Amino acid sequence: MTATRSMPPTESDTTPRDVPRWAIWCAWITVLCTVPSGIWRTALGFGADVGFTGELGEMYTGTDIMVYVLVLTVASQAAAFLTLGLVRPWGSACRDGSRSSATGGSHPSRASCRARSAASR
Repeated sequence: MTATRSMPPTESDTTPRDVPRWAIWCAWITVLCTVPSGIWRTALGFGADVGFTGELGEMYTGTDIMVYVLVLTVASQAAAFLTLGLVRPWGSACRDGSRSSATGGSHPSRASCRARSAASR
């Protein structure tokens, strides 16, 4: 019995030809738009003066606010990064590496991935 292994992705696998260039640019711009607010939140978390004064400024200090803004920054950057899945192959691949053909090769649901994987066994 021979075991088969999938080959590593090539350049053509990682850059789909049917995605317009403007869509790729828009996906990256979405990721980059969240960076300034992430920098501002991180500065707030580390105690830098970001414009809050008086009682409001004292409210935004301490370990709890630091943890909160760091988690919020990571979560927002991760959510923005997911927009790249709309223009990259990993956004439409199942865990087993196959693609969903029911939707033209994009955005498979977990149910369709499970069904395809069960059918191939």
